[in-house]
This record gives sequence, C-alpha cells and structure tokens, in this order.
Amino acid sequence: MRRRSPVRRARHVAEALGLHSALAVSRALDIDRASALGSRVLRALGPRLPLHRTAERNLRRVLPDLDALGRERVLTGMWDNLGRLVFEFPHLHRLDPFRSQSTPLPDGSPRFEVEGLEAVERLRARGQSAVFASAHLANWEIGALVLTRAGLPMTYVYRQADNPWADRVIQGYRPKGAEFVRKRRAGRALVNAVRQGRSVGVVNDQKLTEGPLVDFLGIPAGTAPVAASLALRADIPVVPLRVERTRGAAFRVTIEPALPVPDAAESRQQRTLALLRALNDRFSDWILARPEQWLWIHRRWPAQ
Repeated sequence: MRRRSPVRRARHVAEALGLHSALAVSRALDIDRASALGSRVLRALGPRLPLHRTAERNLRRVLPDLDALGRERVLTGMWDNLGRLVFEFPHLHRLDPFRSQSTPLPDGSPRFEVEGLEAVERLRARGQSAVFASAHLANWEIGALVLTRAGLPMTYVYRQADNPWADRVIQGYRPKGAEFVRKRRAGRALVNAVRQGRSVGVVNDQKLTEGPLVDFLGIPAGTAPVAASLALRADIPVVPLRVERTRGAAFRVTIEPALPVPDAAESRQQRTLALLRALNDRFSDWILARPEQWLWIHRRWPAQ
C-alpha cells in the first residue's frame, strides 16, 4: 500500500467526511428534493472549478460551430446533471424500475421508462452472458440498477476513487445484489464472472492512454478495449445500454440490439477494433443528441 503524506491523508479524510455529509443530507430528503438540491449546488459551484475549463476546451474541440450561448447551455446542463446524479446516489437502493408506482414522480407519473427489455429476457432464457456497455450519460448508475433489478446476475467494473476513504463511502451506498470489481483488477475477475454465467457491465467512454486510437466524436482517442476483447474471448454479444434523463429524477433506459459480430476471417485485432468503432459510434450518437447530459470534464483526447 502506498504511503501517504500527513497533508494528503488529512485532505482525503476531509473530502470523505464532506462527501459522507452531503450524501447523508441527500438521503434525509426524498429523491426529487435531493436531485433538485444537487442541481442547485453544482450549477453554482461547477463553473468555478478548474474542471469547467477542461469541459469547455473539450466542447470547443468537438463542437466548434457552437456559439457562446450554446456552450453555456451545454455546460450548465452538465453541472445540473452531475449534481443531480451525486445527490440521487444514496436513493438508488430504494428504487425498482419495474415497480414504478412504488417510487412515482410527484405528479404520480412513472419514474422509469425501460425499452428493449426483451433482449434481457432472451439472454436469461438462453442462460447466455453479455457485455453491457454504457457511457457517462445522465445518471449512468441507473443502467446497472435496471439490469440488476431485471434479475440478471451482473458483475460491474468501476474505477476506484483516488481517495480511498471517499471510495469506501461510495461503495457503502451501492445497491446490493450485484458484484463490483475495481478496474485495476478487472481482467481475471471478468473472465471468471462470464465462466460463472454472469453478465458484465462497463462504462466504456473514458480515456485509456495505452488503448488503441479509435474515433470518438470524430477525434481519435485512446479507447479501453475491455468490452470488445472480453466479448470476443468469451464469444458473447456487446449490448449498448443508453440512459437518458427525461426530467428531474426521471429516466429512460434503452437496451439496444447487440453490436454486429465482426467477420470471423479477420484477425483478433481487426475484430476488436471493429467492435470498438461500432461502440464509439453509438456513444457519439447518444452524446450529440443530448450533449448537456455527458460528462465533458474528462481529458478524453490527446492534446492538440
């Protein structure tokens, strides 16, 4: 275990305490009030953070024709969405997308729309595993919730927070019923999960410097190969899963058809790249349709 300086340790403890306090306040409210509070907090604080400049640079690079008002709208929407996500997190264990009337919106309408669930039913009927791949859109934790509540045995990959105390706080709030493995230790764990008949969930739009360069939003970007390489190794489909925020703390989850299987006559590397290109194309379409719901703060592309 790496040794941390006293200053860094104190900062990590303070951050973890602050996160725990914020989530405790959120949990004391109902999900709609918590979501609205998170929106107000991040809409006020987000533009003052250095990450705001990273997001603005990314937006200028990907959407150069967007004017200043358009960029402001997207970035304000991004902070709104991120604030809602954080304050919704402690409520996820209480939600069941298939019993919407138990957690309706204040006006009585359903909180969830789930499309494409027949793909999950087919997998379950065949006893087949799949790789479900999603992006950092809307509240991306909702996708995992839907698959778990649908009864699929799931293993999810997550990136451990740099702050280990904060990471413990986050993991303590995750809904039960699924297995979570750290990204750094995911390789063997995911292979074992598939062998046990479990499906795998990955959020596959983050930068991987050592990954192959594949076009993402029209710009070559280092792309994590895990979704494609695992699917090819285990001979299972890659299924894109899209989450949209329709309003407030209400969501639409779309389980799309599996990506086309690459030509078996091609090399493993060619087949992996074909799957990654297809997946990045799906992500790009989703992001361009709802840019304000994507997490623009990642350093996703190499420097110009």
